[in-house]
Amino acid sequence: MDVEYEKLLEEVHHTKNIREELVRELDSKDAAISRLNKRNKTLHTKELKKKKQIKRLHRSLARRVLGRGKNKNGTTKKVDF
Repeated sequence: MDVEYEKLLEEVHHTKNIREELVRELDSKDAAISRLNKRNKTLHTKELKKKKQIKRLHRSLARRVLGRGKNKNGTTKKVDF
């Protein structure tokens, strides 16, 4: 009886250790995924900012090329391209 109890106790500890190890591994993977998502979001934001900057530059260049500056009331003329 005592031997069986020891075996069961050992098995319980073993499965508990395995479970803790799996939980730790999952936590580390979750952390890695969240880091990647954050980095991807940052890169996407930077990319959008760069696109907006380029679009703004193109618009200003188009205004100069087409000879369209500002209206008399101070607002810029709409340029479609």
